Amino acid sequence: MRVGRPGPQARAKVAKVDQRFAEVGRFRVTRFDYDGVEVRVAGTGYTGEEGLEIAVPNEAAEGLLQRLVDAEITPAGLGARDTLRLEAALPLYGHELTLTSTTLEARLAGSSAGTRRRSAVARRSCANVIDVPTSC
Repeated sequence: MRVGRPGPQARAKVAKVDQRFAEVGRFRVTRFDYDGVEVRVAGTGYTGEEGLEIAVPNEAAEGLLQRLVDAEITPAGLGARDTLRLEAALPLYGHELTLTSTTLEARLAGSSAGTRRRSAVARRSCANVIDVPTSC
């Protein structure tokens, strides 16, 4: 089972369960023994917020989830994470984007060619799909 916790208070809240969770750096992965099982903890940021993701064997998942709830972490499904990620215009390869799709087809034009602040490369890549000026 994987448990993710994004947000500005993520580290402080998971530290109530085990300080080692909070010590994992952003974009780093570590593993250690937690309550008799090996867990893998990743410092993430794909929702636009710094966060953590904990992978735990199924037999220990219920106990860990209960401890997280006891630490005032409210469970939410992957749909909540995806909403945060899409609001931050952070498309996920394999979901909104593929090798054969563009940001326009994924309805993410504002994250690429839709604004002047975006890169010229992104603007040019979409120029053949819609009428987008390629100069900034």
